[in-house]
Amino acid sequence: MKKVLLGCLLVCLALCRPAAWAQAPVGDGLRGDYYQGLNFDHLEGTRRDAQLDFDWQQAPPLRGMLADYFTVRWTGWLVPPVTGRYLLRLTVDDAVRLWLDDKQLLDEWRGQPLGYYEASVELQAGRAYRLRLDYAQYSLRSRLQLAWERPRQPEALGSWRNLWNAGTRLQATNRQREVIPT
Repeated sequence: MKKVLLGCLLVCLALCRPAAWAQAPVGDGLRGDYYQGLNFDHLEGTRRDAQLDFDWQQAPPLRGMLADYFTVRWTGWLVPPVTGRYLLRLTVDDAVRLWLDDKQLLDEWRGQPLGYYEASVELQAGRAYRLRLDYAQYSLRSRLQLAWERPRQPEALGSWRNLWNAGTRLQATNRQREVIPT
């Protein structure tokens, strides 16, 4: 009997996936084209990057490249799991440009120390948005991270996460930044 119930449960789980799973399949990463030179001069290699969260310090991004004066162009698709206003956050040292569906959201194309940038965009769940991110490393430390802050989702009033024991000491929680899984 337990085996039958377990089998039914597994079949139900396989067929009744949450809507977000169906809307936003797990991606295989962005295509990264790595160039030596500050103007996408000499293609040195291409690879899939599962997420954009790099702190190369003063090391080259690929074997055989120099640690300074390189560019990378990442292209692919961003498929959000829920509809709403997203805050795209970039941490970058040196230059960066960001497009979503051919609309430029950010243009900070210059040598600079570590900087933090944000772009607020309205996205629809399950829709594929064309993403392009250009990055340039001039000299010294190199760092790039693309993250997002998802829209807040309303919860049902009766949710167990909304109910607390009167003796429990509560603390406010902050929204967390999440590296975008690609």
